[in-house]
Amino acid sequence: MSAPNVFLVIAALAPAVALCIYVYKKDRVEKEPLGLLMRLLAAGALCIFPALLIETALTGINDRFFSGAMYGSGGTVYMDTVPYHAYLIMENFVCVALVEEGLKWIAVHILTAKNRHFNSLFDGIIYCVFVSLGFAAAENVSYVFQYGFSTAVVRAFTAVPGHTCFAVIMGYYYSMWHVQSQAQGIETDMRLRGMIARGPSAFNTRTPNVLSLVFPVLVHGFYDYCCSLSSAFSTVLFYAMLIALYVFCFVRVKKVSQDDTFSGKLAMGMVFRKYPVVASQLGIEQTPEYAADAFTGENRQPPMGPAARPTEPQPTYGAQSNPTRPVNPYSNAYSGRSNPYSGGEGNK
Repeated sequence: MSAPNVFLVIAALAPAVALCIYVYKKDRVEKEPLGLLMRLLAAGALCIFPALLIETALTGINDRFFSGAMYGSGGTVYMDTVPYHAYLIMENFVCVALVEEGLKWIAVHILTAKNRHFNSLFDGIIYCVFVSLGFAAAENVSYVFQYGFSTAVVRAFTAVPGHTCFAVIMGYYYSMWHVQSQAQGIETDMRLRGMIARGPSAFNTRTPNVLSLVFPVLVHGFYDYCCSLSSAFSTVLFYAMLIALYVFCFVRVKKVSQDDTFSGKLAMGMVFRKYPVVASQLGIEQTPEYAADAFTGENRQPPMGPAARPTEPQPTYGAQSNPTRPVNPYSNAYSGRSNPYSGGEGNK
């Protein structure tokens, strides 16, 4: 490869590499294995090929569907009309945003949903960011070779950070889905043990999983839609949206990083807050100063008065270290250091 081409590749990859390092350093609780992160980057880069094929096919369908209403004699485009804006909405939200974010979403789920290293709140963000930056880096290389170094400079401050922000939004809800899934798993186990009554789950796993795709698609689509318009207003709107998106997402990354903890602990806390009688039976205090007890499952006797104690006989949950109080069966299984749903190839 010639020196100018090497320079272009470096210019194209540098923003993605810098953002990967930034997000990686924000992972406080437990660093993710580099092998897993490299696979996520590679998966994101490979997504560019099916994305190109699907986008080309959908764009062709979109063109044919709107061609009669959009084009006049001589190929003149009727701009500022409802058909033209409907065409742009379909093009940007469906043909591009849904395809690209959908492929990233699928890649993240395949590689990490059952991976034993997916065990903290920040992990969902770092996984989505690495897949997204793999995609952005591959896309950047193709654009830079077509249009030159100036394109690399512009995209370093727009498209590449934009893909990062879409990923932060996706990763936030992906982590919420993961924690809710773990809480639902604990709840199911409690039902099997007879600790709580049978019935519908108190934890919603579908909504955060759907939102982890819908919100990035909407933001990505609006980003591209603003880029497609040529008015001064759309330009101002685009940069205002870009600045707001950067501020929101980087603040969110900082906040989640500071508050990060093991997802198993969070799930345990959610379950015990939802079922306080079970927490009382297990000797787990639910006041803020004893929040760690709810998360770790330590069997500390809470300072409860007679009215706060459960009136029914306390059941037995396995081997008893203290005959007057049941043992917490989740203190080890959900201590938080691994994904309890890991298995198969995703366990690497």
